[in-house]
Amino acid sequence: YTSNGVPSSYERYEVTNATVIVGEESSRVILEIEMATHFPTENNEDDTMESNDASCNNDTTIHEEDYNVHHRMQLDLSENLAAIDSRDDWRLMKFDYKKWNEDNGDQGDGDSPTLQSQQREKSWEWQSAAVPDADGHGGENVQAFEEKFDCFAMLRQYGENKNTMTSSPTAVDELVVAVTEERECTLNSNLMRVGKTERHRYTGAWYGAESAGRLCGIALFKKFDPEFSFSLIEYGNRSGGDYASNGVVVDVDI
Repeated sequence: YTSNGVPSSYERYEVTNATVIVGEESSRVILEIEMATHFPTENNEDDTMESNDASCNNDTTIHEEDYNVHHRMQLDLSENLAAIDSRDDWRLMKFDYKKWNEDNGDQGDGDSPTLQSQQREKSWEWQSAAVPDADGHGGENVQAFEEKFDCFAMLRQYGENKNTMTSSPTAVDELVVAVTEERECTLNSNLMRVGKTERHRYTGAWYGAESAGRLCGIALFKKFDPEFSFSLIEYGNRSGGDYASNGVVVDVDI
């Protein structure tokens, strides 16, 4: 959002694949996440009201095709949970972005709109921005994940002792408890606690506290500077190809 409350863009993070690798002593979960953006235009100025209306689920002017996927990441969740002390202790497995291919970008004036659309799609190609090498270089941009998800805080919802993806549950327990700052905000007109742990303070985001239920550990709000901020407007999941969403309205003064 801009300082006057107008959305400059809508960002969507979607877990597109989750692979569980079961070991004798611990399990690993490999996540693939796509990042997509929708930019409001003069033709859909009502996006703000409809998307922020907590009563709207699938009835919104922002449709699936309105979002453009531009980044995707792959990560080992067990590595994230093992990086108790610092974000520098783990890496993304992949961080890709779409790049315009000039060789495929030519569109004939006589081509049909459908053909031009197909041509434009071919002109965007996935490029790797970061793949860790043997020396551990690459994949350092873990903030792309941690800015939106505090998985340590999420452990509260499922019981810290049930964590089988890290060998140091005691250290994780202490970290999860160490919420260094908490504030109150309103979510759909209800009071909710948001907080920061020392581990995730560097992101500048405020995450749902333990009382937030399913939103515990999810970034609800961040102020970048006096001019821009983000806040959660919707969360949901896919089942059988359908998308079930829950619209939310976050009102916070931080």
